[in-house]
Amino acid sequence: MFFGCVIILNPRFYDRLWSHYWDFTDIKWLYGIVFIIIGIVFICYAWAKKAKDFEGKFLICTKCEETFEEKDAPSYQCPKCNAKLEDMEGFYERHPELHDGEKSLNN
Repeated sequence: MFFGCVIILNPRFYDRLWSHYWDFTDIKWLYGIVFIIIGIVFICYAWAKKAKDFEGKFLICTKCEETFEEKDAPSYQCPKCNAKLEDMEGFYERHPELHDGEKSLNN
């Protein structure tokens, strides 16, 4: 995207690496917009890939209450204490005694 903006704003430049003078004056809008679109596509792809990496659900240990991603513990056993792992969503509603114990520690 940056290179596309540079071509639009300054279509003539000298490349020291290749010892060549580049002039994009006649086609600056075409090249500039193409590079900007390619940059936007790469950014959207990176965001979509990052969002897809977080699609897995989170699990919590019933004994040590440590949280893990499902991909880190596919056997649904805690890697630290080998206890059963449960889905994080609704965990404290299913185990109110653990939630109340946490409140009493904070008071």
